[in-house]
Amino acid sequence: MDFKNLDDVATWMLSNIRLSRYDDQFVNNLTLYIIQNNRITSNQHALFKKVAGKYVKQFNHYKINVSDIVNLPWSVSVVESTPEHTSASITIEGNDIIFKSPYNKNFISAYRKNSIYSMIWDKDKRQYNLKYSPTVLRDLMYMSAEYYEVVRYCPITTDIITKLGEYESMKYWTPTLTYHNGLYCIKAINTNLYEAIKDIPINDDLKTIAILVKYGVKIDDSVINHFNETTDPVKVVFASTFHVEFEIKEIDTAVKWLAEFGCDGISEPKSLLKSWVSLVDINTPPKDLHKYSNPAIIYHKGTLSVFTTSEYKNAKLLKIVKCVNSEPIDLGPK
Repeated sequence: MDFKNLDDVATWMLSNIRLSRYDDQFVNNLTLYIIQNNRITSNQHALFKKVAGKYVKQFNHYKINVSDIVNLPWSVSVVESTPEHTSASITIEGNDIIFKSPYNKNFISAYRKNSIYSMIWDKDKRQYNLKYSPTVLRDLMYMSAEYYEVVRYCPITTDIITKLGEYESMKYWTPTLTYHNGLYCIKAINTNLYEAIKDIPINDDLKTIAILVKYGVKIDDSVINHFNETTDPVKVVFASTFHVEFEIKEIDTAVKWLAEFGCDGISEPKSLLKSWVSLVDINTPPKDLHKYSNPAIIYHKGTLSVFTTSEYKNAKLLKIVKCVNSEPIDLGPK
Protein backbone atom coordinates (compact mmCIF):
# COMPACT_ATOMS: atom_id res chain seq x y z
CA MET A 1 0.00 0.00 0.00
CA ASP A 2 1.22 3.47 -0.85
CA PHE A 3 0.36 5.58 2.21
CA LYS A 4 1.16 9.28 1.89
CA ASN A 5 0.40 10.12 5.50
CA LEU A 6 -1.11 8.73 8.72
CA ASP A 7 -4.53 10.00 7.66
CA ASP A 8 -4.44 7.40 4.87
CA VAL A 9 -3.35 4.73 7.35
CA ALA A 10 -6.21 5.51 9.74
CA THR A 11 -8.82 5.44 6.98
CA TRP A 12 -7.41 2.21 5.56
CA MET A 13 -7.42 0.54 9.00
CA LEU A 14 -11.16 1.11 9.42
CA SER A 15 -11.86 -1.00 6.32
CA ASN A 16 -9.09 -3.60 6.39
CA ILE A 17 -8.05 -4.25 10.01
CA ARG A 18 -10.27 -6.13 12.47
CA LEU A 19 -10.17 -3.58 15.27
CA SER A 20 -11.58 -4.08 18.75
CA ARG A 21 -14.72 -2.10 19.51
CA TYR A 22 -12.82 0.51 21.51
CA ASP A 23 -10.03 0.86 18.94
CA ASP A 24 -12.51 1.12 16.09
CA GLN A 25 -14.35 3.87 17.94
CA PHE A 26 -11.08 5.73 18.62
CA VAL A 27 -9.79 5.56 15.02
CA ASN A 28 -13.18 6.53 13.61
CA ASN A 29 -13.49 9.50 15.99
CA LEU A 30 -9.91 10.48 15.17
CA THR A 31 -10.59 10.72 11.45
CA LEU A 32 -13.68 12.83 12.13
CA TYR A 33 -11.71 15.05 14.51
CA ILE A 34 -9.10 15.73 11.81
CA ILE A 35 -11.77 16.73 9.30
CA GLN A 36 -13.59 18.99 11.76
CA ASN A 37 -10.58 20.62 13.44
CA ASN A 38 -7.83 20.42 10.79
CA ARG A 39 -5.34 19.39 13.47
CA ILE A 40 -4.48 16.56 15.87
CA THR A 41 -3.14 16.58 19.44
CA SER A 42 0.12 15.00 20.50
CA ASN A 43 -1.81 12.73 22.84
CA GLN A 44 -4.02 11.49 19.98
CA HIS A 45 -0.90 10.93 17.86
CA ALA A 46 0.77 8.83 20.57
CA LEU A 47 -2.37 6.79 21.15
CA PHE A 48 -2.83 6.14 17.41
CA LYS A 49 0.72 4.77 17.18
CA LYS A 50 -0.01 2.54 20.17
CA VAL A 51 -3.26 1.26 18.61
CA ALA A 52 -1.60 0.54 15.25
CA GLY A 53 1.15 -1.38 17.02
CA LYS A 54 -1.42 -3.78 18.47
CA TYR A 55 -2.25 -5.16 15.01
CA VAL A 56 1.21 -6.06 13.70
CA LYS A 57 0.11 -9.53 12.55
CA GLN A 58 -2.78 -8.17 10.50
CA PHE A 59 -0.52 -5.53 8.91
CA ASN A 60 2.02 -8.25 8.12
CA HIS A 61 -0.70 -10.14 6.27
CA TYR A 62 -0.80 -7.19 3.85
CA LYS A 63 3.03 -7.05 3.83
CA ILE A 64 2.97 -3.70 5.63
CA ASN A 65 5.67 -2.84 8.19
CA VAL A 66 3.98 -1.03 11.10
CA SER A 67 7.29 0.42 12.32
CA ASP A 68 7.67 2.25 9.03
CA ILE A 69 4.16 3.60 8.56
CA VAL A 70 3.77 5.01 12.09
CA ASN A 71 6.64 7.37 11.31
CA LEU A 72 4.72 8.95 8.45
CA PRO A 73 3.52 12.53 9.00
CA TRP A 74 -0.08 13.67 9.35
CA SER A 75 -1.63 15.91 6.71
CA VAL A 76 -2.53 18.34 9.50
CA SER A 77 -0.50 19.99 12.24
CA VAL A 78 0.13 18.19 15.54
CA VAL A 79 -0.45 20.48 18.54
CA GLU A 80 0.72 19.80 22.07
CA SER A 81 -2.02 18.28 24.23
CA THR A 82 -3.19 20.52 27.06
CA PRO A 83 -3.64 19.23 30.64
CA GLU A 84 -7.42 19.30 30.09
CA HIS A 85 -7.07 16.51 27.53
CA THR A 86 -4.45 14.39 29.30
CA SER A 87 -5.48 14.42 32.96
CA ALA A 88 -8.58 14.31 35.14
CA SER A 89 -9.89 17.33 37.03
CA ILE A 90 -12.18 17.95 39.99
CA THR A 91 -13.84 21.36 40.26
CA ILE A 92 -16.36 22.61 42.80
CA GLU A 93 -18.92 25.14 41.57
CA GLY A 94 -21.50 26.17 44.16
CA ASN A 95 -23.13 22.98 45.46
CA ASP A 96 -21.91 20.89 42.54
CA ILE A 97 -18.76 18.92 41.75
CA ILE A 98 -17.61 18.78 38.12
CA PHE A 99 -15.42 15.84 37.12
CA LYS A 100 -13.73 15.81 33.71
CA SER A 101 -11.34 13.17 32.43
CA PRO A 102 -9.94 11.52 29.31
CA TYR A 103 -11.67 8.32 28.27
CA ASN A 104 -10.59 5.40 30.48
CA LYS A 105 -12.51 2.15 30.13
CA ASN A 106 -11.10 0.83 33.44
CA PHE A 107 -12.46 3.87 35.29
CA ILE A 108 -15.86 3.46 33.63
CA SER A 109 -15.94 -0.24 34.51
CA ALA A 110 -15.07 0.51 38.14
CA TYR A 111 -17.72 3.22 38.33
CA ARG A 112 -20.42 0.87 36.98
CA LYS A 113 -19.53 -1.73 39.62
CA ASN A 114 -19.42 0.76 42.48
CA SER A 115 -21.17 3.94 41.41
CA ILE A 116 -20.82 7.13 43.45
CA TYR A 117 -24.13 8.52 44.68
CA SER A 118 -25.52 11.39 42.52
CA MET A 119 -22.81 11.03 39.81
CA ILE A 120 -24.46 11.76 36.45
CA TRP A 121 -22.86 11.87 33.00
CA ASP A 122 -23.57 15.05 30.99
CA LYS A 123 -23.14 13.93 27.39
CA ASP A 124 -23.26 17.42 25.88
CA LYS A 125 -20.60 18.87 28.18
CA ARG A 126 -18.71 15.56 28.39
CA GLN A 127 -18.39 15.72 32.15
CA TYR A 128 -19.75 14.10 35.30
CA ASN A 129 -21.91 16.20 37.63
CA LEU A 130 -22.24 15.39 41.32
CA LYS A 131 -23.98 17.00 44.30
CA TYR A 132 -21.33 18.18 46.72
CA SER A 133 -20.74 16.52 50.07
CA PRO A 134 -17.44 15.72 51.80
CA THR A 135 -18.13 12.01 51.39
CA VAL A 136 -18.88 12.26 47.66
CA LEU A 137 -15.75 14.38 47.16
CA ARG A 138 -13.62 11.86 49.03
CA ASP A 139 -15.01 8.87 47.10
CA LEU A 140 -14.45 10.65 43.78
CA MET A 141 -10.88 11.56 44.75
CA TYR A 142 -10.04 7.98 45.70
CA MET A 143 -11.59 6.45 42.57
CA SER A 144 -10.08 8.96 40.15
CA ALA A 145 -6.62 8.69 41.73
CA GLU A 146 -6.70 4.93 41.19
CA TYR A 147 -7.24 5.19 37.42
CA TYR A 148 -5.57 8.49 36.44
CA GLU A 149 -1.92 9.33 36.98
CA VAL A 150 -2.70 13.04 37.29
CA VAL A 151 -5.82 14.55 38.88
CA ARG A 152 -6.02 18.36 38.98
CA TYR A 153 -7.97 20.08 41.78
CA CYS A 154 -9.49 23.55 41.72
CA PRO A 155 -8.46 25.95 44.56
CA ILE A 156 -11.70 25.28 46.47
CA THR A 157 -11.13 21.51 46.32
CA THR A 158 -7.50 21.92 47.42
CA ASP A 159 -8.58 24.05 50.38
CA ILE A 160 -11.20 21.48 51.44
CA ILE A 161 -8.65 18.65 51.19
CA THR A 162 -6.25 20.60 53.40
CA LYS A 163 -8.89 21.29 56.04
CA LEU A 164 -10.34 17.77 56.04
CA GLY A 165 -6.86 16.28 56.26
CA GLU A 166 -6.86 17.24 59.95
CA TYR A 167 -9.64 14.68 60.55
CA GLU A 168 -8.17 11.84 58.50
CA SER A 169 -7.32 9.78 61.59
CA MET A 170 -10.91 9.83 62.85
CA LYS A 171 -12.66 6.45 62.84
CA TYR A 172 -15.97 7.68 61.42
CA TRP A 173 -15.71 9.74 58.25
CA THR A 174 -18.93 8.65 56.57
CA PRO A 175 -22.23 9.03 58.48
CA THR A 176 -22.40 5.71 60.33
CA LEU A 177 -25.05 4.09 62.52
CA THR A 178 -23.51 2.56 65.64
CA TYR A 179 -24.92 0.50 68.54
CA HIS A 180 -23.62 0.62 72.11
CA ASN A 181 -25.22 -0.23 75.44
CA GLY A 182 -28.65 -0.59 73.84
CA LEU A 183 -28.52 2.80 72.14
CA TYR A 184 -28.18 3.78 68.48
CA CYS A 185 -26.13 6.76 67.36
CA ILE A 186 -25.29 8.15 63.92
CA LYS A 187 -21.66 9.28 63.99
CA ALA A 188 -20.21 11.87 61.56
CA ILE A 189 -23.68 13.09 60.56
CA ASN A 190 -23.90 16.30 58.53
CA THR A 191 -26.52 19.04 58.36
CA ASN A 192 -28.13 17.92 55.10
CA LEU A 193 -28.46 14.32 56.25
CA TYR A 194 -29.86 15.41 59.60
CA GLU A 195 -32.56 17.50 57.90
CA ALA A 196 -33.44 14.55 55.64
CA ILE A 197 -33.81 11.92 58.39
CA LYS A 198 -34.64 13.89 61.54
CA ASP A 199 -38.27 12.72 61.48
CA ILE A 200 -37.41 9.03 60.94
CA PRO A 201 -37.72 7.14 64.25
CA ILE A 202 -34.70 4.96 65.05
CA ASN A 203 -36.41 1.68 65.91
CA ASP A 204 -34.71 -1.57 66.77
CA ASP A 205 -35.62 -3.32 63.51
CA LEU A 206 -34.21 -4.00 60.05
CA LYS A 207 -36.73 -1.73 58.36
CA THR A 208 -35.08 1.23 60.08
CA ILE A 209 -31.67 -0.03 58.96
CA ALA A 210 -32.81 -0.33 55.32
CA ILE A 211 -34.33 3.17 55.35
CA LEU A 212 -31.14 4.73 56.77
CA VAL A 213 -29.03 2.90 54.17
CA LYS A 214 -31.25 4.45 51.51
CA TYR A 215 -30.08 7.86 52.73
CA GLY A 216 -26.43 6.85 52.50
CA VAL A 217 -25.86 5.96 56.15
CA LYS A 218 -23.20 3.28 56.64
CA ILE A 219 -24.03 0.49 59.08
CA ASP A 220 -21.34 -0.21 61.67
CA ASP A 221 -20.29 -3.75 62.62
CA SER A 222 -21.67 -3.10 66.11
CA VAL A 223 -25.18 -2.83 64.61
CA ILE A 224 -24.72 -5.86 62.35
CA ASN A 225 -23.45 -8.00 65.24
CA HIS A 226 -26.42 -6.89 67.34
CA PHE A 227 -28.95 -8.12 64.76
CA ASN A 228 -26.98 -11.28 63.94
CA GLU A 229 -27.71 -12.52 67.47
CA THR A 230 -31.44 -12.88 66.70
CA THR A 231 -31.83 -12.62 62.90
CA ASP A 232 -30.72 -14.49 59.78
CA PRO A 233 -27.31 -12.94 58.89
CA VAL A 234 -28.25 -12.99 55.19
CA LYS A 235 -31.25 -10.80 55.95
CA VAL A 236 -29.07 -8.47 58.03
CA VAL A 237 -26.62 -8.03 55.13
CA PHE A 238 -29.54 -7.48 52.76
CA ALA A 239 -30.98 -4.73 54.96
CA SER A 240 -27.66 -3.00 55.59
CA THR A 241 -26.46 -2.91 51.95
CA PHE A 242 -27.84 -0.56 49.28
CA HIS A 243 -26.53 -2.32 46.14
CA VAL A 244 -26.77 -5.96 47.18
CA GLU A 245 -26.37 -9.33 45.45
CA PHE A 246 -28.97 -12.07 45.99
CA GLU A 247 -29.26 -15.65 44.79
CA ILE A 248 -31.72 -15.78 41.90
CA LYS A 249 -33.33 -19.04 43.07
CA GLU A 250 -34.36 -17.27 46.32
CA ILE A 251 -35.33 -13.93 44.83
CA ASP A 252 -38.90 -14.22 46.12
CA THR A 253 -37.46 -14.09 49.63
CA ALA A 254 -35.74 -10.84 48.71
CA VAL A 255 -39.07 -9.43 47.51
CA LYS A 256 -40.76 -10.37 50.80
CA TRP A 257 -37.98 -8.68 52.73
CA LEU A 258 -38.25 -5.58 50.56
CA ALA A 259 -41.96 -5.43 51.37
CA GLU A 260 -41.11 -5.68 55.09
CA PHE A 261 -38.70 -2.78 54.73
CA GLY A 262 -41.40 -0.58 53.18
CA CYS A 263 -40.72 -1.07 49.46
CA ASP A 264 -43.80 -0.15 47.43
CA GLY A 265 -42.63 -0.60 43.82
CA ILE A 266 -40.19 -2.89 42.03
CA SER A 267 -38.86 -2.64 38.48
CA GLU A 268 -37.52 -5.93 37.13
CA PRO A 269 -36.93 -6.28 33.36
CA LYS A 270 -37.22 -10.05 32.99
CA SER A 271 -40.60 -10.38 34.74
CA LEU A 272 -39.50 -13.45 36.70
CA LEU A 273 -41.03 -12.49 40.03
CA LYS A 274 -44.04 -14.45 41.27
CA SER A 275 -47.34 -12.62 41.03
CA TRP A 276 -48.44 -13.79 44.47
CA VAL A 277 -46.19 -11.22 46.09
CA SER A 278 -49.04 -8.73 46.36
CA LEU A 279 -47.58 -6.26 48.86
CA VAL A 280 -45.42 -4.61 46.21
CA ASP A 281 -46.15 -3.34 42.69
CA ILE A 282 -44.05 -5.67 40.52
CA ASN A 283 -42.51 -4.78 37.13
CA THR A 284 -43.00 -1.06 37.58
CA PRO A 285 -41.66 0.75 34.46
CA PRO A 286 -38.31 2.42 35.23
CA LYS A 287 -39.70 5.81 34.18
CA ASP A 288 -42.37 5.54 36.90
CA LEU A 289 -40.05 4.70 39.81
CA HIS A 290 -40.08 8.33 40.97
CA LYS A 291 -43.80 7.99 41.75
CA TYR A 292 -43.09 5.59 44.64
CA SER A 293 -41.84 6.36 48.14
CA ASN A 294 -39.45 3.41 48.45
CA PRO A 295 -38.94 1.78 45.04
CA ALA A 296 -36.35 -0.87 44.24
CA ILE A 297 -34.61 -2.23 41.17
CA ILE A 298 -33.98 -5.94 40.65
CA TYR A 299 -31.75 -6.72 37.69
CA HIS A 300 -29.96 -9.66 36.13
CA LYS A 301 -26.67 -9.97 34.29
CA GLY A 302 -26.74 -7.69 31.27
CA THR A 303 -30.04 -5.99 32.15
CA LEU A 304 -28.87 -3.03 34.27
CA SER A 305 -28.56 -0.99 31.06
CA VAL A 306 -32.37 -1.09 30.85
CA PHE A 307 -32.40 1.41 33.70
CA THR A 308 -30.94 4.53 32.15
CA THR A 309 -29.85 7.34 34.45
CA SER A 310 -32.51 9.67 33.06
CA GLU A 311 -35.25 7.17 33.91
CA TYR A 312 -34.59 6.74 37.61
CA LYS A 313 -32.30 9.59 38.65
CA ASN A 314 -35.23 11.27 40.47
CA ALA A 315 -36.35 8.05 42.15
CA LYS A 316 -35.59 7.71 45.85
CA LEU A 317 -34.47 4.11 45.59
CA LEU A 318 -34.66 1.93 48.67
CA LYS A 319 -32.36 -0.71 47.21
CA ILE A 320 -30.76 -2.10 44.05
CA VAL A 321 -30.65 -5.90 43.91
CA LYS A 322 -28.45 -7.86 41.52
CA CYS A 323 -29.50 -11.46 40.87
CA VAL A 324 -26.62 -13.95 40.95
CA ASN A 325 -26.38 -17.70 40.51
CA SER A 326 -23.70 -19.36 42.65
CA GLU A 327 -24.77 -22.93 41.91
CA PRO A 328 -22.01 -25.02 40.27
CA ILE A 329 -22.40 -25.76 36.56
CA ASP A 330 -23.10 -29.40 35.77
CA LEU A 331 -20.76 -30.36 32.93
CA GLY A 332 -22.10 -33.91 32.80
CA PRO A 333 -20.09 -37.14 33.09
CA LYS A 334 -16.33 -36.85 32.67
